Amino acid sequence: MLRLISLTLKSAVLLSIIMLPFIIITASNINVSVSGQSRCLRGFPCSLDIMVQNGDKVRLSVLRLYIYTPWGVFQKEVSTVIDPNSSAKLNIQFTIPPWASASLYPVYPQLDVEDPRYIGVQHVMGGKFLLLVEEPNIYADLTLITNTSEVSPNGWIDLFIAYSTTNMPSGFMPRLIVLANGSVRYMSVLNQTAGSLSVPIKAPDSQGVLVIRALLDYFSGNVSKDTYVTIRSYMIENYTRYFNLILQASEKLNTSKALYLEAKRRGIVIPQNISDCMAKAEISLSDAYREFNSRGP
Repeated sequence: MLRLISLTLKSAVLLSIIMLPFIIITASNINVSVSGQSRCLRGFPCSLDIMVQNGDKVRLSVLRLYIYTPWGVFQKEVSTVIDPNSSAKLNIQFTIPPWASASLYPVYPQLDVEDPRYIGVQHVMGGKFLLLVEEPNIYADLTLITNTSEVSPNGWIDLFIAYSTTNMPSGFMPRLIVLANGSVRYMSVLNQTAGSLSVPIKAPDSQGVLVIRALLDYFSGNVSKDTYVTIRSYMIENYTRYFNLILQASEKLNTSKALYLEAKRRGIVIPQNISDCMAKAEISLSDAYREFNSRGP
């Protein structure tokens, strides 16, 4: 008989321990609710204020704050003490995914609370709060220009990038990312919603095609532009071929200039734009010489 009573008492104690987490969930008199704004933009951080009312006679320690959303559970360590019959306003931020649709979504706050009258941590769930997710009306534009379409291995490529975004929410700036063959070469948060900048990137040490992408990220979406640069080694045979082409062009230009001067000497009527065309050809030939010499053998 005594053994049966002992087993019964042990079972009761064990059952009490097992049921304790379920009992202490509502042991403290705490009210948790979402207050303040009820709308957020998809792709942007969303800030929610959580009001906590301690209607009990003891001080309670709030350890953690959670917000349950359709996109996951977000957590924040708070470590706040709330006196009896007083309240506290907590805040939690999370980012709504860019792919979320504009709609009403239910969210639920929850607290982890320590009450000195009970063992363990209480989990206090607040009521449902309807959050309106809105579509941001942002327009973005991007321009990408390179200073060359062909460069030697390990050579430098200068990128000119112009960008603009309109209707960005206050306090947020777009981010610019430059990739070369999929690898990030430049990344920065821009200090204004519209502007331009130059970005130098180094070509790889092997021949091929370098795919350069500039991407403007504005939280709820992005816009990108691609360009291509050929990486080519200038071997001796290539230099010989290019040098011969420059020599041939130079000879043809000298012949044209001699014919032009002879025609003028004989009083032959010559179209006025001939001299301008030869001047432009001479400038282009000079640029070709300079480019040829800068690459080196």
